[in-house]
Amino acid sequence: MDPYQIVQLIEQYNENPDRYTDEEAEFIAQLAQGMNTRFERESKPIQKGLFDLVDTAAFGLIPDKFRPTTRGQTVFGDTGEEELASLLGLVGGGVAGGVGLVKGGRGLINRFKRGKKSSGNSMTNYGGADVDADRRNNLLQLTAPNRRTKTYNHDEEMFYYDEMPRLLDSMGY
Repeated sequence: MDPYQIVQLIEQYNENPDRYTDEEAEFIAQLAQGMNTRFERESKPIQKGLFDLVDTAAFGLIPDKFRPTTRGQTVFGDTGEEELASLLGLVGGGVAGGVGLVKGGRGLINRFKRGKKSSGNSMTNYGGADVDADRRNNLLQLTAPNRRTKTYNHDEEMFYYDEMPRLLDSMGY
């Protein structure tokens, strides 16, 4: 291929990169590197930085095939902006992952500490929760006569639920 045509192709790409597919752009990038001419690379620093942040916070569980790629990256590598964004993403993801580990560890430790400090009054103890307390405070127990819960009647006089039978008798019911 004529070197003049190669330079012309590279200049056409630089003027309008959207005309070319990603494969064509990679081929033109290789030609530009071989001819030592300028090649307009696209840059995605925000997408790459966010990917590195999430990937690092997830301890590398996200496959690298989801990492954003740019035209000319295989030939020229990442741009300076992308490298900085990736570095910031790695640091931020490391901090986020570390904070998550510390909080999760503290939660587990506190859960086991609470489980050991249970009072023992309950017949059923599940993970530090008093299951019998739920049985004592169910809906039927709330309406039982031994529970004194305040309410108001239509005359704005206060009475208690445990006084209900006497009140109904006095009204003739």
